[in-house]
Amino acid sequence: MLSSFRFRVRRIRTPSGHFSTRRCLSTHRNASRPIVIAGGGPCGLFMSSLLASYRIPSILLEAQTAESRFRHPQAHFLNTRTMEILRHSLPAVYKRVLQSMGPVSEWQRFRFTTSMSDDQPLAEVLHFVDRPLQAGRDSNGILLKDENLATDGTDKQLSFDRDLSPCTVGHLAQHTFCRILYDYAKHEARSVPGAALHYGTRITNMETSQTNNGCLVTTSNGVKIKAATVVAADGSNSLIRRLANISQSGEQGMQYLMNVHVKLPPDQATVLHANNNHAMLYTVFSPLVVAMTVCHSVGEYIIQIPYFPPFQKPEDDFGPEKLSAIVQAVFGSKISHFEIVSAKSWTMSALIADRYYGDSLLLVGDAAHVFPPAGGFGMNTGLQDVHNAAWKLAWLYHNSNQFNSNAGHLVFSQMAKSYQAERRPIAQQNAALSVRNYQRLLQVMKACYLNDQHPTLLQTILKNSPLPLQAQRSLFCSLLQTALHPLSWLASDPQSRYARHIRSNLHQILQRGAGLPLLFPKHELGLDYDRDEKIEAPEVDEWKNDTQPHDPCIQVGRLVPHLPVQVAEGYSAATYPNIQWLLNDVLSTCDLPSQVARTPQPTFALLRIDRGDPDGVTIEDLRSLGREVSDRIGLPVEVLTLCVGEKMSHSDCDEGLVFFPVNSSKGGSCVRVFAERGLIWIRPDGHVAFTSSGIETSGLCSLREELCGTAFSSAFGRNES
Repeated sequence: MLSSFRFRVRRIRTPSGHFSTRRCLSTHRNASRPIVIAGGGPCGLFMSSLLASYRIPSILLEAQTAESRFRHPQAHFLNTRTMEILRHSLPAVYKRVLQSMGPVSEWQRFRFTTSMSDDQPLAEVLHFVDRPLQAGRDSNGILLKDENLATDGTDKQLSFDRDLSPCTVGHLAQHTFCRILYDYAKHEARSVPGAALHYGTRITNMETSQTNNGCLVTTSNGVKIKAATVVAADGSNSLIRRLANISQSGEQGMQYLMNVHVKLPPDQATVLHANNNHAMLYTVFSPLVVAMTVCHSVGEYIIQIPYFPPFQKPEDDFGPEKLSAIVQAVFGSKISHFEIVSAKSWTMSALIADRYYGDSLLLVGDAAHVFPPAGGFGMNTGLQDVHNAAWKLAWLYHNSNQFNSNAGHLVFSQMAKSYQAERRPIAQQNAALSVRNYQRLLQVMKACYLNDQHPTLLQTILKNSPLPLQAQRSLFCSLLQTALHPLSWLASDPQSRYARHIRSNLHQILQRGAGLPLLFPKHELGLDYDRDEKIEAPEVDEWKNDTQPHDPCIQVGRLVPHLPVQVAEGYSAATYPNIQWLLNDVLSTCDLPSQVARTPQPTFALLRIDRGDPDGVTIEDLRSLGREVSDRIGLPVEVLTLCVGEKMSHSDCDEGLVFFPVNSSKGGSCVRVFAERGLIWIRPDGHVAFTSSGIETSGLCSLREELCGTAFSSAFGRNES
């Protein structure tokens, strides 16, 4: 199905004077690539990196230069599932992410305050991001007491055997994360003939071929690229999505924000964050502005300021002088100078593409969905889209010689429908959750008598008034400042009746866990691909369930749960390069296929659960079965053993990997979950494709058909094999 390709290499001198190798499109007017990636943000770079790990040549095209693309902080939160994927699929990237993050103590809190300089905030919530999510435990943050910053007594003790993941969450500014991905993707592209990254190269058009089932992509420098597949990772205003006539559904224009990127000199940052004044998110209640400030790192911030068109406009109401005054009010009295790096308007929406695919086309990331930022699901959902799509594209690529043009088009279409059936419901679920999180924030604002409906009502009244627009704008801004004026009493007289009442309201909301959560176990690790595409939004009284505990299970369509394991004594992991670096860390049953892969192809894993009771099926029987299945599906199959009994039931394991639970986990509930199964068939992305409670010699033939059928259906749809 996928096209053949050619590339030319030339040596060029970079601005720094060093030579580098890159594929140059401009030297030939027509190029050909199996996969073209539109967009060089986190999703495009992640797709390029994963395809390179499968030794698949792709060409990434990004309109902006790398310097411009990685300048402005945007997303910043890497949830548990994203960290797992990085750890097991791109360990070099994972290590650099960990090295680049600030200490957890700098970003584990949310503060509610009159300015960022306040040593005594109105309220403060501590989130338990210094540890993995735990089975059976609510993940909501807890309110800290003002007088001594002691907790409210909620039991949040650590228990290693209840960890749901080998990973904790991450906090790293998107532009820093993208730079790490960019460096890695550039390095990997050098080892894959035909792979390249081109920043400063804009796609101007895309046409679907009617004869050879591919796409013809035209770039800003006139080069035409024939692509078997185009992956659209070009953001919320995706040109590729529009060219493919794919519409979006959802809520547009939920809120309008000015995103102001601000930097502090080191000495000023030190003063601001003295006395443990650290938080990931500051909600500032000032008489000049109510704003949310994300601390991406000490000294670098994004201040989000709401505005209300058409009565407020970025160019008229946020000029340099007004913006400086707002930033000063947000930072407070401790700060005397700062740098406003940029200020951009942004429209908050909750939109999902009606289709995730077109002819020879897949949508990923913001091209497929946009969410409110509350909860941090936008970038994470996009990266997980890529993880789902990449191994399916790799399967097609590595078996492309089996398809003629028409068959290849049909198989791609089936794969694309499978991708949509699995990922679009997750986007619907995460969009609904993000909207609920946004509404939680609005409830917090109401604690300060700031009702989001009041500006909307005022807008409606003014639009229907006979006043000229300029008079309407002036009146709106005056009334808005009048509404914010009482907030001045919070700082000027913190012991006043008004201030104490506001503080009490805030504490009541946050005490019952009704503020903005940061961790969502079921949404991060409870992903279920074996369900219908339509997802119904929960009722309001179900909101409290968003942070409820997630208990591990082994079920088709779900992720294999985390169990800390060790390699059995006498069994070498030397032939498994991906897990070498983990031998001094925590080996996990989650994402086993990525960890045990020995070839640059997506790998399935057949995990036999040895409970110590012989069942008549030898390890060699399973290896023979694995070889037969591998021949049928055209991908490697690794046969592994997890011993959950007191001893192994077989002694003929002369090769391969045998795992035991680590000592501290042997009596844990997750071991019992595995012990209920006899065999687990795991997809390359770590989800369960098939499971059974036992194995019988007489059933090996039917088992082979079951494994082949579920492998094909996991990538190409349930009705295809």
